[in-house]
Amino acid sequence: MKLTLVETKTIEDRKLEKYEIADYEVKVVYYKDGSTNISVREKRDDYLPTIYCRDGYGAGIQGFEIQTTSYGALSPEEIRKMVDALNQAVEVAEILTKTFVKKEEK
Repeated sequence: MKLTLVETKTIEDRKLEKYEIADYEVKVVYYKDGSTNISVREKRDDYLPTIYCRDGYGAGIQGFEIQTTSYGALSPEEIRKMVDALNQAVEVAEILTKTFVKKEEK
């Protein structure tokens, strides 16, 4: 799994980077005051969970968290799909943490 930069823009007082990784799109905004905002969006809407960026409110990006939910009773086939989606989210969150938390610690 690889985080791929697909677009970079500079708009007034901020720089925007857009990445893709697996079934997620990641938008990173770097502001001139040194703050950073990261949003992660799912590119499909089945069992793929939402990933949230945990911000330290002035202390920089702290990490990423994965939303959990209950789908009720599912068939074994659907459970496999859900587990695959959760595993993907875990791997994406780990890559995002390694990439962006280190940048904030500089």
